[in-house]
Amino acid sequence: ESLQGEMTFTLRSGAELLAVKTNKVELLAKDEWVGTRILPEILAAFVQPNDVAVQAILRDASKMLEASGQLASIEGYQSKNPRRVANIVSALWSAVCKLDLSYTTPPASFEEEGQRVRLPSKIAETRLATCLDTSLLFASCLEQSGLNALVIFTKGHAFTGCWLSDDDLSSAVIYDAQALRKRCQLNELIVFETTLCTHKPPAKFSLAKQEAEDKLNNDAEFVLAIDIKRARSARIKPLSDIELAGGHQANVVVDEVELP
Repeated sequence: ESLQGEMTFTLRSGAELLAVKTNKVELLAKDEWVGTRILPEILAAFVQPNDVAVQAILRDASKMLEASGQLASIEGYQSKNPRRVANIVSALWSAVCKLDLSYTTPPASFEEEGQRVRLPSKIAETRLATCLDTSLLFASCLEQSGLNALVIFTKGHAFTGCWLSDDDLSSAVIYDAQALRKRCQLNELIVFETTLCTHKPPAKFSLAKQEAEDKLNNDAEFVLAIDIKRARSARIKPLSDIELAGGHQANVVVDEVELP
C-alpha cells in the first residue's frame, strides 16, 4: 500500500548548521501508476517482458503457429515481413484468450488519476484484468517477442498497438491520433482492443483490430500513446521485482552533502 514518508535535507558549512528542511512525500505502492498527467511514459516500467506468465504465453503462441502450419519461432522482425509479424501478434492474441480472463472495471478517470496495476503473473493467478492490465499484458508479450509495442489511451480506456516493422514514434509520448491512423493505413502499425480477449467466448482478432481502429478515429476521445521502445531508450526499465531479482533487496541511503 502507499505510505506517507519524509525527506529531510540538511545544509552545512563546515561544522555550522545552516538549514534543515523536511518535506512530507507520498510513497506509492510498487504496482501503482500515477496516470497520464505526470510523466506518462513511466507506464513503460509496468511492461514486464521477463515475467514467467509472459514466457508461458509465448510458448502457447509458438505451438499455435506450428499447429497452423507456420514457423513455430517467435523471431520478432527478423523475417522483415509485416504479414509474418501480424501472424505472431494474432498467435499471441489466441494464447492470451486461452487464459480465460474476466474483465473488471477500472477506477473512474484512471487514465488521469492512475490505478493499481496487475502484473502478468497476478493476471494469470486471479484471471481478472482491467483494460489497462490487458494492454500492459499484451505489451509485455510483444516486447518479449522482439516486437515494438504501443499503449494507447482514450478517455476512460486503454488498448495496445504493435509496429509491423522495426519502427517507433518520434518520441516516447505523442498526442496526435492522426499520426497513428496514417501508420495503420500504411500497414505499418496494427492496433487492437485488448478487452475483447475477456469475452465469453473471446472475440476474433480481426474484430479486436476493427474496434481499436474505430476508437482511433475519434479525435475528441484520444488522450495519448506511449511508445515502449522509445521509453526504454529513455532508460525507463521494467519495474524491479524482488522475486524476479532472486530475493535481493537494495536499500538506498542519501548521505548529507557538505559544501566546500
